[in-house]
Amino acid sequence: MLSGRILRMASKYENLGNVDASPGQVQNTSRETMFKQFIGNVESFVGSGYMTHMEMKLLNEAAAEGQETRPAIPDRVTADYVTVLVKASKKILTHAQVFLTLADELLKAHPEAARLFFSSDGSISLKHFMRHMDESGSEYMRDTATLVCARLFAASTKVPEPDSSFIEYLTYIADSLTNKHGAALKACTVILQNKFIRQSFISHPSAARLLISLLSSKTSSMGEMQQVLYETTFCLWTISFQPESYQIFAESQAVRDLVKISLTAKDKVVRVGLSCLRNLLGNTYNTISFNEQMIDSDILNVLTEIAVRQWSNPARDQEDAEEDLKVLTVELQKNIRLLSSFDRYKVELQTGTLKKGYIHSEKFWSENCTKFEFKSFKLIKELIGLLVSSNDATTLAMACYDLGEFARFYQGGKMVIKNNKGKERMMQLVGHQDDEVKKEALQASAKLLISNWEYVTGS
Repeated sequence: MLSGRILRMASKYENLGNVDASPGQVQNTSRETMFKQFIGNVESFVGSGYMTHMEMKLLNEAAAEGQETRPAIPDRVTADYVTVLVKASKKILTHAQVFLTLADELLKAHPEAARLFFSSDGSISLKHFMRHMDESGSEYMRDTATLVCARLFAASTKVPEPDSSFIEYLTYIADSLTNKHGAALKACTVILQNKFIRQSFISHPSAARLLISLLSSKTSSMGEMQQVLYETTFCLWTISFQPESYQIFAESQAVRDLVKISLTAKDKVVRVGLSCLRNLLGNTYNTISFNEQMIDSDILNVLTEIAVRQWSNPARDQEDAEEDLKVLTVELQKNIRLLSSFDRYKVELQTGTLKKGYIHSEKFWSENCTKFEFKSFKLIKELIGLLVSSNDATTLAMACYDLGEFARFYQGGKMVIKNNKGKERMMQLVGHQDDEVKKEALQASAKLLISNWEYVTGS
């Protein structure tokens, strides 16, 4: 059922225009020239014994059709045509871009034809296509080969073996994502529609994490930024159906980034992002709750803004988004009522990033200071640790403020802070370049020296 939903939504998204954009954005005139050159040389392939006259006729007709605006026709989806195409791609190194283009056009127009490339036992060997993904080749051939292989792997009905060609391909994809190749990201949108492949993708040491890193990019050499965000979010949405992906989401800033981009991204990115967050709703990894991560990312305010969003295409976007929007809002509002402020503080401290809010206030510390006795003041020690480990100005400022309030409200709090070197670390921040950090460090240090707060407040 889940795979069916992914395929339906993927089909819908492809209609938006760019998921299957031609690799390298090759112009029609260049392709016409390429096919004409091939047709002009095809007789020599027969003379060299690479193919028969019948095979030549099949490829000739396909190349001639390739010059038209329609990329493929149903009559071409035959086992004979695919057999000839594979045979030619293995034997004829010249004009390899022609065979890659014909294969890509065929598979885009008729994904079901991928099965014709498989052996009788269901196995698939793509060495003759994968060899063109080498960096030394042309960008067009590299990108086309990448997408042809993605379309063929996406049709597999087997979980890839550890030593299979897919694992080799996945390593290539990860390297290409590192090098910002747009075709690699498009390939991910294709292969991750296959439930048999997602587990291998998630298990790869860097593939999914590289995708997450794209969410926080300000610019991209992989294409138009909103399209990159859309394709990245789509990929993360597909893997969010797998519980095995929870560790990757929990140990990264993916939830925060998905919430953040929902304020500024285009409609299609917001729609898929909401679906991804809904998949994570109510789930946890170890002690990390995705609900709490969403709440700490201020998602309820974001959802309020999305609820009054003016969708550019309501028929396409609003219908899909509204259900996810409603479920997320209702469930997270329930969650925030059940989650105590102290629990929220612990969750935020675990992230290593503090931000202004109710849990950094006088009222919070006056009501919760005694709870920090927990495990011999473990949370206070972690808070002091942030003064050294963090480079984020807001985190440093909030940590200083919180330590000052703890010293103010907890009897013996000053000694707890001094014994754990909190005072000397705050004093080092008094000369910090950020004015907010400097101010909070100075005020917190002063709180360690003042004994009669009632007198100070009263005066």
